[in-house]
Amino acid sequence: MNRLVLIALMWPAIAVAQSGTAKLQGAWKVVEVTVTGDGGYSDPNPQAGLILFTRSHYSIMTISSRGPRPGVATAKDPTHLTDAEKLARYEQWNFFASNGGTYEVKGDTIITHAMVAKNESVMTGPPGVRLFRLEGNTLWYTQKRTTSSGETRVKLVRVE
Repeated sequence: MNRLVLIALMWPAIAVAQSGTAKLQGAWKVVEVTVTGDGGYSDPNPQAGLILFTRSHYSIMTISSRGPRPGVATAKDPTHLTDAEKLARYEQWNFFASNGGTYEVKGDTIITHAMVAKNESVMTGPPGVRLFRLEGNTLWYTQKRTTSSGETRVKLVRVE
C-alpha cells in the first residue's frame, strides 16, 4: 500500500490520540478521592497528590493516607537506626506513592508504562490502565482496585 494512502487512512486515529495527549499535558492536583467497594469512602479534602503529563511522559506523586502522615522524630544515630526508628519511617513512607515513565492514550483510557517507581512491582508488573474524562480544567481518573472489589476515582484540577 502506498505510504501516503496509509498515512491518510491512519490520520484520524493519530489525530484523536494526539489531541487526547495534548489536552492532558500539564500539572494536575488531586482535589477529591472516592473509593468504592470494600472499605469504600469519599474524601473531599485528600492529602497531597500531583500528576504531571508531558507530550509522552508522566509522573505521579501521591499520599494515600486519609489524614496527615505520622511525624518522625530525628534519629539519635542516623547511621544506625533502632527497630522503632525504622518502623516509624516505614509508617510514614508507606503512604507515599511515586512512579513515572511513558504513557499512551487510547480513547478514554490512559495506559502508563513505569520506568521508575517507589514500588518495584509497578515497574515489573503490567502497565497501569485508567479510564479518564476531561472537562475543561478538571480531570477524572478511575482505576479498578487490585486488592479488592471496586475502584478508585480521583478528581484533579489543572494547576498549570
